[in-house]
Amino acid sequence: MHSKAITTNEEALVAMALQPRGHRANLADAFVDFLKSTETKDARLASRAAVGAHATAFVFLTGKHGDRERRSQELALRCHVVRGRAPSVTTVVGIATDKPGVGSGHSSDILYLYMPEWTAENERMAKQIQRDLGYFNNAEWKKAGR
Repeated sequence: MHSKAITTNEEALVAMALQPRGHRANLADAFVDFLKSTETKDARLASRAAVGAHATAFVFLTGKHGDRERRSQELALRCHVVRGRAPSVTTVVGIATDKPGVGSGHSSDILYLYMPEWTAENERMAKQIQRDLGYFNNAEWKKAGR
């Protein structure tokens, strides 16, 4: 608390705050729509990606409250895939939360991934994650608000 060091959680919040007003509104709408759409699905994890301004993308993920470790790992893998697949992105902010209306209690996680350099090894990993787990295989990458 008294450290002068900036945490990755704070960096994620700053990246969100730096989005232009219109983008923040569009991203908030996308997040709310995503949460509403997961209310009718089964208990499997669900996710969505959105590209914002300033070379930043966002990954939204829901999952079971009791399986938070798996949800956090999946969030990291999905953020890595989005970093590689969205051509103009260098920063990815991941937000994971409980599936709406399932169980009692509530938890959420945030992830900040800043990768200004994208190496051949990063690309190999992203392709392998997509091939093995199917993350964002059918996604179309567009800028937020379009």
